[in-house]
Amino acid sequence: MSEGKVAVLGPAGTFSEVSAKKMFPQSDLVHKPNVAEVFNYVEDGRGLGVVAAENNLEGSVG
Repeated sequence: MSEGKVAVLGPAGTFSEVSAKKMFPQSDLVHKPNVAEVFNYVEDGRGLGVVAAENNLEGSVG
């Protein structure tokens, strides 16, 4: 798969960002403030997206 832009949930340092860097090391990351914006980014065909299903602090995300 060609790597381009990948939307990630949250600011720098989040699990989504770490995961995206491991899965798509050559991609440019685009940080989004919520799950809906990541999904819209992907749905609009602008790139891929990575969101966490859970986090250590609050459990389920979204």
